[in-house]
Amino acid sequence: MRNAAILARVSRETQETESQIFALKQCAMGYDFDVPDELIFQEKITGMDSFDKDERKSLQQLKDAIEKRTDIEAVFIWELTRLSRNPYYLIDQLRWFNEHRTPIYIYYSHRWTRDIETNEENLDTTNYIFGAASYGQEEWNRIKERTKRGRDLKARRGLFVGHIADGYKVVFEKNEKRIDIDDERAEIIRSVFDLYVKEGFSTNQIAAQFNEQGIPTFNALEAQKNKDNPKFSQSYKKRGTSIRVAKTQTKWMGSTVAQILHNKWYIGQRKYLDETYSVPPIVSQEIFDEAQVLLEKNRSDTTKKTSATYPLKSLLVCGECGRFLYGHRSGINTSYYCSSIETGKKCGLEGIAKQNADWMVWDLIAGTAIMAYARDEDIQDLRKVLGYDKINIEELEAKIKKLNQAIEQKQSAIKQCQRKIAECNIEMKVCESDMSGYYLDIKNQAERDVEKGKKELDAMLKERSNSQIIIEKSENIDDAIIAQFENIIKNKDIVSAAKIIKLFVKRITLYSIQRYYKFLDVELFSGLHKYALYNARKFNGNYYSIPFAIKYDPTKKIFMTENPCFKLKDLIERFKDKSESDIMKELHIDFCQFLSLLNGKNIEPQVEERLNVLLNKYSIPNLAGQFNIDQLVVWLKNNEEALPLSKLEEQPSTEDYMKWREQSRQWDRKRKQKRLEERKNRRQALNQQYDGYRSRIQIALELGIKKLTVWRDISQRRLPAEKVNGVWMVSPENFEKYKKMKISN
Repeated sequence: MRNAAILARVSRETQETESQIFALKQCAMGYDFDVPDELIFQEKITGMDSFDKDERKSLQQLKDAIEKRTDIEAVFIWELTRLSRNPYYLIDQLRWFNEHRTPIYIYYSHRWTRDIETNEENLDTTNYIFGAASYGQEEWNRIKERTKRGRDLKARRGLFVGHIADGYKVVFEKNEKRIDIDDERAEIIRSVFDLYVKEGFSTNQIAAQFNEQGIPTFNALEAQKNKDNPKFSQSYKKRGTSIRVAKTQTKWMGSTVAQILHNKWYIGQRKYLDETYSVPPIVSQEIFDEAQVLLEKNRSDTTKKTSATYPLKSLLVCGECGRFLYGHRSGINTSYYCSSIETGKKCGLEGIAKQNADWMVWDLIAGTAIMAYARDEDIQDLRKVLGYDKINIEELEAKIKKLNQAIEQKQSAIKQCQRKIAECNIEMKVCESDMSGYYLDIKNQAERDVEKGKKELDAMLKERSNSQIIIEKSENIDDAIIAQFENIIKNKDIVSAAKIIKLFVKRITLYSIQRYYKFLDVELFSGLHKYALYNARKFNGNYYSIPFAIKYDPTKKIFMTENPCFKLKDLIERFKDKSESDIMKELHIDFCQFLSLLNGKNIEPQVEERLNVLLNKYSIPNLAGQFNIDQLVVWLKNNEEALPLSKLEEQPSTEDYMKWREQSRQWDRKRKQKRLEERKNRRQALNQQYDGYRSRIQIALELGIKKLTVWRDISQRRLPAEKVNGVWMVSPENFEKYKKMKISN
């Protein structure tokens, strides 16, 4: 008799495969097939699994058996969906069995996929399978909808569905899983809120205290409860690494505490599938709201303490490729660079020094901000940014008092570090040589602490100064806002400047006009544009503010303006003795043409030419509708004064630069020395490992044959060789065999 296989799969736990196997065996015997026990493949699945999972274990075992054995001439299954309910995957399964010329008998519909006598494909069955596949997908959709309705109903009734939060447990009541409060864990949750809101602990401090007290985390408890459950993963992969950590060893972290403080389960609001259901609350709504206020406040306070602030982040755009520029610190210099460099295809835009770009944009919009306030425009956002929306004198005075204490402590800590540096300098002069390294390490650490402390002290001084201005000018907001702008420049308050810049500026486009030349187009939310041009080398730290609407075409390398009327206005303003009638006579134009020219409207080419002649006659630089960078620079030098390029933040001093350069040189020397030592050690190790080995050239010279002959024997593997540092080397044993072979030949 011929051999056949059986694939028995059921979609409910209550069903048994024995009845299927018995019926399929009887059917196989009727077609003169024998089914050995090792060719019966069975498993229990769910309808959802059958659709979602591409390859079940039993099906894969059946395929492996067909590929390994040649005596399996047919497969018997109960119904078509036992292959898959996924219509696309079902067709792939049918194709696989057809390619292996294995007929399938579908018991439920009494059909063969291939003729068992001729082994030709049965097209009627194929068409039937296409139709049945669509039905399988519809059935899965119905199962999915019924499952969703059932889960929604359970969640609405307060039953357990999905996951559970720390502080709760699942209890069985009338054969149903209900969510109830876990009294022991609930006390931990309440203590988290009390420590954070009432005691003023930070999230990291709470986590450290719980770890010291040996309080287990929720994940650690779950892992311990499910230690005998093979389906429960007892470890997780540490983020960004391949290191696996046991869940039973997880510790409290600040982020874990923050998640608890944000979780609305603890006020009785459970969200499931975008719907909110009720659960027993653990904390009150009042303490939860206070925690959210503190979380937001602490988050904003933490943001203020960042060491690097980039006011033009998410505003500065490359004029070449349209990508955003990002701030990057290299050594002691900080610049904005086009993000196209990260793609490996740099667009060609040169970077711009951060201090220069920040100051130019601030200088261009600071006057705009003050004028907006003076015109009594909508400045609620400006008041809010500067701290004038809700002025509480008592809170500000208390804040200044705390800042004064913190400033005194920081100044004292800096003095102690400076004293430690001086003591280390003395000890290094008188101590023995083997102790100098010890004092050098202490000195270096103290110097780092001094540098860090000065930055923190500077930030606290700026914050105190801003608060004092608000108190002093609280009765006159106009004076306070102007004083605030002056204070930003005086104290180089880059953080406050960044907030105001982001309040007014919509986008900044940066172009590299020529080498060293930069052109900035600053677009404000009001629709106005501000323009600046500077050259870091030739302008010696100065820049020009362009006083008219201008556009730059990077493809043609030219500037364009639709309103060249400033030429005529310049002529009238600079030469008061020239009346309008005299100008019209010299240009040979009438009053209508004069008004058209004055308003910047289109004028006749000959009139434009006469105007250019007149401007040249009185030595007034002329800019037409289109002009290049050289013409713009000449015009600016004759009409505008160069503005000083101040800094919103301190640039590295010459001493800092020289110190950094010397440190870089020392680091380069150490790195070079280390590479030389590594190369020497590697060469020595190779010499020891390949002692007695011969190169291709050495073999040719020793045996008196051509180098090409040796190379041909190596390439054709008649002479075994090993490539070492790019050179083919032959071991002594192989060399002796090769030598005997050449001598015998």
